[in-house]
Amino acid sequence: MSRYDAPGSTDDFARGGDPTALAIGWHNIVSGWIGARASEPDDVSSAFFDALDSDGDVVPIAWDAFPLALRTWFATEPDPELSRHQAAETLTPWRPGGKAPRARRDNSLAEPLALFRRQQDEYCEWFTHRDGAGQITRVDFTCEGPEYWTHISEDRQLCLQLYREHVSPGVQMSDLYWDHDVVILDEGSWKTWAKAGDYNILNRWTTTHGAMHLTHEANTLEAEIHLAADATVLRAVDGTLVDDPGALICCSGFGGASRSSDPLIGFGVNRAVSAGKRVGLANPVGLYIADLNKGAFTDDNGDPVDGWQVTRGDAARQRVLRATFTPPDGAPVLVGGIPLTFGGQVTDHIQMVLYGVVAPKPGGAPAPQECMAKCCTHPDRPGFRIVVRPNRDCSQIDWDESAPAGPDTAAGPSLAAADAEDLSDIVVTESAVLTYRR
Repeated sequence: MSRYDAPGSTDDFARGGDPTALAIGWHNIVSGWIGARASEPDDVSSAFFDALDSDGDVVPIAWDAFPLALRTWFATEPDPELSRHQAAETLTPWRPGGKAPRARRDNSLAEPLALFRRQQDEYCEWFTHRDGAGQITRVDFTCEGPEYWTHISEDRQLCLQLYREHVSPGVQMSDLYWDHDVVILDEGSWKTWAKAGDYNILNRWTTTHGAMHLTHEANTLEAEIHLAADATVLRAVDGTLVDDPGALICCSGFGGASRSSDPLIGFGVNRAVSAGKRVGLANPVGLYIADLNKGAFTDDNGDPVDGWQVTRGDAARQRVLRATFTPPDGAPVLVGGIPLTFGGQVTDHIQMVLYGVVAPKPGGAPAPQECMAKCCTHPDRPGFRIVVRPNRDCSQIDWDESAPAGPDTAAGPSLAAADAEDLSDIVVTESAVLTYRR
């Protein structure tokens, strides 16, 4: 029986204490996500299918790694390049929403916790290492979904070993797992968010001190699957098929309109469906770094600098999960002729990719549906858009809720300008995570 493999076809499972259980467990997670959205071949509205055992054609869909939302938002600033790169390395406090697993009421609430996420929302996140003088010594890139690491965390020794190999030999088991319950204030009552012994998906070694996997709330593997499934629904306006990436995501509402990834992924899927195909996701399911444009990096003399190293995943098949860029010791690096001062300058030259599978759909393309969403554009920042309900009044939108944090907003620590150890000035609101001790 075929199984969904680990992203990047890593050998993680074979290195674990129970390889078979790890492999089967991951297959069940991925097949469950896909099975919940897969349609029958003659479905009239959707053409998403489980492609695990399909002999269809594998098709890559690519996009740029640097967050388009940051590029667009800061385009009108006096120094847009500086602003967007600083913002990309500024973490924001995580304020959880939604429903927690179960409710508790107790008087033993302890100190607030400051947990952070990155603003890097194109399924590629990075951490910039600097020396005492602030010079870049290494930039680590990852595109691994947090769900995979929650699964790997079931084997504690394997999880710790991989963190030590890829992030820091100083990682301790206690850094990765909660030693007490954690609760959130949700609609006026305290509810459990994590229990003692659970893996901490926002631990310091993947936020303030490194990057093992993705942290942005939109950067998940499950979100990729839902996006692909939603994008198989064709849309029409006044009888004309929507055939533009931006217009399609605004009409369908399947992702973030100001991202590079979601509109292009959705459009690639939608075009295949309009050509009479069914679309699935290739095994192993993942979001990948395809490559780096190495020609953009030179020294002072204009000679090429090759600081790129793939450290995890399958480089030959452009399924890279993790890579680093390391400047030569003591030598300046220019990126497009500009000195390297931010990790995002490397990200500007990274291409991301996912792999779809297309196969003939019996009955041809499904009938297009009406729009179920629209976009509102920021009045002062052309190109920055959000998806809203069709009847939403764009003039009533509070754009501050969508504003990214910059290093001057005090919303989170700027790892481009501050010591990652110094988090003492973080303001924690009542909606932040709190610890709970039995």
